[in-house]
Amino acid sequence: MWIHNITVHVEPSIEQQWLKWMKEVHIPAYLATKQCNEVKMYRVLSDQDLGGVSYATQLFCASEENYQTFIKEHADALNQSVRQQFGESLLSFSTQLKEISIAK
Repeated sequence: MWIHNITVHVEPSIEQQWLKWMKEVHIPAYLATKQCNEVKMYRVLSDQDLGGVSYATQLFCASEENYQTFIKEHADALNQSVRQQFGESLLSFSTQLKEISIAK
């Protein structure tokens, strides 16, 4: 399993608007690429007070091929849609993760 993790710091003034947009527009757009078979979203809990709240959104891809296709063909356009919608009210970074099987 390949995972594209996007961590976003959201200004409090747009948090509810951003969450609604993510649930109704952006997450369905991720799934519509057919490269991600699941999307999970988490609120980041930490002791740091940065004047906002952070969220992590994880896009699960079944294979490296799906992940690479997502990055090459869809990621830039999806990132641009976030910038168009919310401008400088968000700070984000992405990381690539690969699931490691653990023997039981």
